Amino acid sequence: MAPILRRFARHAWRGIVLVVGLVLIAAGLVMMVTPGPGIAAILGGLALLSTEFAWAKRVLDWVRRRFAAARAEVRRRTTRSSRGPAPDGGTEGVGAGGPRAAGAEVRSTGGAPTGGAPAGGGAPAGGETRPREGRDPQSTTS
Repeated sequence: MAPILRRFARHAWRGIVLVVGLVLIAAGLVMMVTPGPGIAAILGGLALLSTEFAWAKRVLDWVRRRFAAARAEVRRRTTRSSRGPAPDGGTEGVGAGGPRAAGAEVRSTGGAPTGGAPAGGGAPAGGETRPREGRDPQSTTS
């Protein structure tokens, strides 16, 4: 009689793990569109299911590999952008305020604006910068 009870207990346990794991995954899917830790619930459900089912272990291993690849890609992009300007010639690393922050005055050389700067807020296209008359660019007082 003991082997039959053991077999029944094993199947009952697997059934409980299946139901709880699927409920966690379903709750995670709902939380993906509502407030809540959806990804954590899905991963928790997969982790629980992987304790009893080989298919869930394969899915969890796939998710881990994808996460590791995504993390490596983010690190690769982050280290590249912190070394200097962006490949497209962007202004990463330039301090807030641009040339005006250091006390420079922007004067137009007659170039036509390209629409990149807001009215009165930035340097016109074709503008040049030079220190203001009678003002020390290193001074912190206004």
